[in-house]
Amino acid sequence: MQYMNSLIFLTLTVLVVLAIINITETSTYSASEIKIRTLAEKGNKRASILLQIKNNMSHFIGTVAILINSVNIFGMAAIGIAAATALDELWAGIFSVALIGFTMLFGEILPKNFGERFSTSAALTMAVPVFLVMKLLTPVLWVIEVITKFLFPKDTDAFNTSEEEIKMMIEMGAKERSIEKDEQTIIENVFKLNDKTAESIMTPRVNIEGLDAELTLAHQAEDIYNSNHSRLPIYLEDYDDIVGFVLLREILEAMAKGELEKMPTDFIHNLIEVPESMRVDTLLILMQRKKAHIALVKDEFGGTAGIVTLEDVLEELVGEIVDETDEVADMREVEKD
Repeated sequence: MQYMNSLIFLTLTVLVVLAIINITETSTYSASEIKIRTLAEKGNKRASILLQIKNNMSHFIGTVAILINSVNIFGMAAIGIAAATALDELWAGIFSVALIGFTMLFGEILPKNFGERFSTSAALTMAVPVFLVMKLLTPVLWVIEVITKFLFPKDTDAFNTSEEEIKMMIEMGAKERSIEKDEQTIIENVFKLNDKTAESIMTPRVNIEGLDAELTLAHQAEDIYNSNHSRLPIYLEDYDDIVGFVLLREILEAMAKGELEKMPTDFIHNLIEVPESMRVDTLLILMQRKKAHIALVKDEFGGTAGIVTLEDVLEELVGEIVDETDEVADMREVEKD
């Protein structure tokens, strides 16, 4: 009876240890690095340790391999000796078959499923013990790492995250409701910025509203009062000769003071110029650096193709921005019609 109790205790111990190792392995692989990094930045110490483990996966792989093989070799050998002592030949054979089934089910399959389903909590729980074991096995792991690097040179592209992978993570986050639908739309639109050009988002030349640089404010009062734009380009002979822009607010203030004989050029501001082919992401950075809210888009012949504003760029991220003064949502659609 004593031998039988020892066999049962030894078997359960080996199965539990195998289960813990497999739970730890699967949960550490499955735990989202983004989620762990977020927890670490909030001061979670276990998350910080787990992040160190995930940043050194070669040592983690070696640690798991050493532990599993040690349990399989020494644990199973001990169980075999105990079974030979406690059971006769027939029952020892039956026990061996049953042990294989129990090991697969309770030592591997169920623990790995558990580790995948509760990856974050399980990985955080085991982070400290795993880290300590990794430190204990450092000399052995170092030798293994040297051999591994010699036999398998590192793939420089192995850990580069592609745009497609990021999009996939965003979709998964939206399905799990950790990312809101509007957040998903904005993030996806960010990736589309480098696929669009200034030409595709500008207000075309035929729809530009501007002021004649050679006429007084009095001569253009009706156009000024009826304008729905906060910034108006100034041109000389035609829109191919735009020399700058004015702030509608400054002109209206001057007109309110009776300064009707002033010229638009008295209020002129420099207007940056960009080619039609400039990508929208580059355009956004340029406008931020120049602190510009409006830019003149030039065609390949140096003529005016249109006007693009910071609002046009932002609309590519958040969708159409229509205020109470907008009569048309998209002037590009008007030109197409």
